[in-house]
Amino acid sequence: MSQILEDVKKSGKERAYVMINCEDDSMQYVMDQLKSILGITEIQSTIGPYDIVTKIECSIYNGIERNHHGAHQKGTKS
Repeated sequence: MSQILEDVKKSGKERAYVMINCEDDSMQYVMDQLKSILGITEIQSTIGPYDIVTKIECSIYNGIERNHHGAHQKGTKS
């Protein structure tokens, strides 16, 4: 088993990185809203094709996919 899978198994958590593009001048608003979402452990602005990268962690038993429903908010592009 790979080291990453071993670490996930030991920690009991899943991780995902989500890249976000924002509408013009809405990046700070989006970052502020992301801070209130349970499971988001890191939020970073970036230079390049994406405006924001977030790190999401949750219990393996809850599942990351449950946390993303309804995540499309004002200020983010589809």
